[in-house]
Amino acid sequence: MHQVLRLSLALALLTLGACGPRTTGPHVRFAQASAADLHAAQQSGQVVWYDFEPGDDVPIVLGVIGMAEAVSQPPARLVARRHFSIVLFPDGRTFFSFDGRHLVDPTHLARWTIGLEPNDDTGSGVAVLLMFIGQAQDMPSDAPRR
Repeated sequence: MHQVLRLSLALALLTLGACGPRTTGPHVRFAQASAADLHAAQQSGQVVWYDFEPGDDVPIVLGVIGMAEAVSQPPARLVARRHFSIVLFPDGRTFFSFDGRHLVDPTHLARWTIGLEPNDDTGSGVAVLLMFIGQAQDMPSDAPRR
């Protein structure tokens, strides 16, 4: 697992100079929204800001598609470590915001790696997909860096 962490941290050098457009739209606190609230936001035809606050805890289904397939069952848990918004446009574009005003393209925020590790519990191997999403200050201070 340490090797996977080191590999992922090498990928985590982020450049955030390219911010997206500014926009307004309704804000929905995702962790507190009902299914009806989420359906209404999706059907609104507007840009929707899904807000997360520290400690918000929501289910997340993790999936891999393409040359291999995987889906987390049951869903994992996503726990917000700080305020952020996921901003969805009606045409499907997705951005992040950390200040409630400026949009950041997700390609500038996400880095991932996959590691293949022995699993002593099962006597075989395990693939570990590790994804970092955030800004440089979101990297844990105790994480090894290159």
